[in-house]
Amino acid sequence: MLGSKPCEVCQILTARGPLARLCQRCDRIAKRVDPRHTGNRNARIRALKNSWDGQVFRCFYSGVSLVENDSGHPRYITLDHRTPRNEEDIVISSSLINDMKTYMNEEAFKEIVIALARHFEGGPALGDEILDTVPVRKR
Repeated sequence: MLGSKPCEVCQILTARGPLARLCQRCDRIAKRVDPRHTGNRNARIRALKNSWDGQVFRCFYSGVSLVENDSGHPRYITLDHRTPRNEEDIVISSSLINDMKTYMNEEAFKEIVIALARHFEGGPALGDEILDTVPVRKR
């Protein structure tokens, strides 16, 4: 399209006119919004830019390449709030890790994952207090 410019995230031509900031693919991901919250478009674009390695999007927490076209896949690209419900601090994550993290902030998530890894390697069982730091799920 005449006057198209590169996508701010992946640098392919937007093919959507001179005012388009994102290509169709990146725009589709950035527009995903939880209906309970108002999405911060600039934070989402920043997260997409940070996760783009020049060829694929990568999970912030694990570094795995992400799948864009199969929402049932464990590596499906999702938007994650590093601090629950904070629209200013968004990262790109695989759906599996985002589901695991759910209500935890990044610090609590890392602490639990590290403790689990130690336990799986024959280390001590997790103390009750480590899970008690996670907010109670609303039912």
